Amino acid sequence: MEEFPLPAPAIAGMSHPLQGLLERTASAGAWAMHLPKQTVKWTPRLAVLFGVPGTSPPPFDQLFSLYAPESRVTMRMLLNDCLAYGDAFDEEVQVEIAGGPRIWVRSVAEAVRDARGEITGLHGVVQDLTERKQAEAASVRLNMRLSTTLASITEAFVTLDTDGRFTYLNAESERLLGRASADLFGKTLWYTLNGMSGGRLRRELRMALNNGHPVEFEEFYASVGKWLELRAYPFEEGLAVYFRDVTERRVAKEDVEKLAFYDALT
Repeated sequence: MEEFPLPAPAIAGMSHPLQGLLERTASAGAWAMHLPKQTVKWTPRLAVLFGVPGTSPPPFDQLFSLYAPESRVTMRMLLNDCLAYGDAFDEEVQVEIAGGPRIWVRSVAEAVRDARGEITGLHGVVQDLTERKQAEAASVRLNMRLSTTLASITEAFVTLDTDGRFTYLNAESERLLGRASADLFGKTLWYTLNGMSGGRLRRELRMALNNGHPVEFEEFYASVGKWLELRAYPFEEGLAVYFRDVTERRVAKEDVEKLAFYDALT
């Protein structure tokens, strides 16, 4: 393998014998450009990454054509500034492989200087970000599916962080609580419903957070004028809480109890 000085920001402290290990573990290849002829050399990994036949890189002024059109201006500006002023960079851009898909790469470079501080060339590392970008895209898709699933729950449902603050509300919970999500995000559930004391709601939910066991209870909340049944389930980030309006059932139960009391008096 040819010798290449590697950029300190990317792999500080690594010497040349570890370069092959770097390329295998980080999906990265190294390159170097030397003045005054702007001679370019790179490792075989970069030839594969850029989809270039053989191992010889194109001339320095043609390297920009390896990037996707919208990334070429950025790379030209970064490389020119690095060459002219010694400005190091660390940028995520797209590469357009002939006959293949576009891929995301992380391009890191810095200037090489001689003993007098004069710039004598550039060196850098290009890392394949395909796996990371695919994982990020999969995470976005999963979050979208999860959001759709949560939004489709017909029961009022919210999530709270470990301090009892709202992190998610579905449409039914907004209707039941009479508040929009934007007004409640970051606010504490028990103070929102029970005022400054927090009351039983605070004690029950704190218990669930502390011991990791679900809780279920009913209570009247003057702030919404309803009897609510709450079921709270601890998870790693906090609590998942389901609400159900049980006002009609409670009123009916109280009416029955009143009738029974009056019957007992007569």
